[in-house]
Amino acid sequence: GRISVPRGKIVGVAGISGNGQSDLMKAISGEVLLSKQAVKICGSAAGDLRVQHRRALGLRYIPEERLGEATVPEMSLEANTLLTSNLFLAKGFMRNKMIHRFTNSVIEKFKVKCGGSKAPADSLSGGNLQKYIVGRELLHNPKVLVLNQPTWGVDAGAAALIRNALIRQRSGGSALLVVSEELDELFEICDELVVMSEGKISPQVKAQAISVEEIGRWMSGLWPKTEDA
Repeated sequence: GRISVPRGKIVGVAGISGNGQSDLMKAISGEVLLSKQAVKICGSAAGDLRVQHRRALGLRYIPEERLGEATVPEMSLEANTLLTSNLFLAKGFMRNKMIHRFTNSVIEKFKVKCGGSKAPADSLSGGNLQKYIVGRELLHNPKVLVLNQPTWGVDAGAAALIRNALIRQRSGGSALLVVSEELDELFEICDELVVMSEGKISPQVKAQAISVEEIGRWMSGLWPKTEDA
């Protein structure tokens, strides 16, 4: 099966962890390179492009692993802001004022409780670090945003803030792909859903057109078979 994520829509990927979601994420983010046509970003064949070239096409990616993959634990939030963007470099120089302003903007808009923009990433609670990571990506206003388990292990307040931010981003015309084991979360925010089971992808359906029970059955691989799924 294929997954198609249109502009102004949130598409959810349901399934129990370990059913191919991490391979899917690596293929989309550019961590693993495939044939050119395997991934298309805003109409451009991008399967063989590296991460930075996919970013240039408008893709941003939020991995599941907050400390280590999404951020360098012992580095400050400002340094972590710099690491994921070329926006803050000019002719090889760091634009420190811009990095400082951008990081403070994330802290303010996403209500990140921390010891300021110079605080190390690993000094934040899980919920606050995730709000920073999501805010950092959203403030780049991506055309396509891919998120892996966006609210795992965060408190209810942080989860609600993150979900609302994703809905706002969709309303602004971005395309969002959300992998989550939380079915309630997917039904709350998604327009369309697919299920992954044993590395296979189900047909893509409108979220209103399917029940939680049916998605549960699909998670065992029991979806109606079509030509390509």
